[in-house]
Amino acid sequence: MTDAERQREHIRLKLERGECRSCKNPLLPNRHFCQYHYDNRRERARLRRIANPEATMLYDLKYRARMHGIECTISVEDIVIPGICPVFGTAFVIGGPVETRHLAPSIDRIDSTLGYIKGNVQVISFKANAMKQNASIADMILLGKWAESQTIGSPLP
Repeated sequence: MTDAERQREHIRLKLERGECRSCKNPLLPNRHFCQYHYDNRRERARLRRIANPEATMLYDLKYRARMHGIECTISVEDIVIPGICPVFGTAFVIGGPVETRHLAPSIDRIDSTLGYIKGNVQVISFKANAMKQNASIADMILLGKWAESQTIGSPLP
C-alpha cells in the first residue's frame, strides 16, 4: 500500500468515526471538518480572495464556463478591476461580509452570445451583473421609465 493510499484510508476511517480530517473533534453536519478547522479554511480562502481577486475570479469563471460549455480563453491579465463600479459608481468591496455581496466585483460578458474571450469581458458590480443577466437593453429602458414614473414629486438620484 502506497503512502497516498494509506493517507486516503486513514481519512476514510476518521470520517466513518465522525472525526474531523485534521483532528479528533466531531464533524460538522455534512462537512469533513470540525467547527475550528472549517472556520480556519474559510478564513484562509477569504484572505486568498482579498490578496489576489483577479486570479480567484478567473478560477471560478473557468469552472463555470466548463460546466456550461462556454468558451473561456482569457487570462488574469485580461481581468482589470477598476476602483469603482462603472455602472453605479460605487466602490468595490472584496472579501467583505455577505451583506456587501452586491458591491463585489463580477466578470460580465459584454456580448453574452460570445464566450469569455479577450475584449468581451468587463468587471462590474455583482448587483449590476445580476440586473443585466436576463434583461435586454429594451427591458432595462422600460424598467427605468417605469421606475421614473413611479417617483412622486422627486426625480430619481
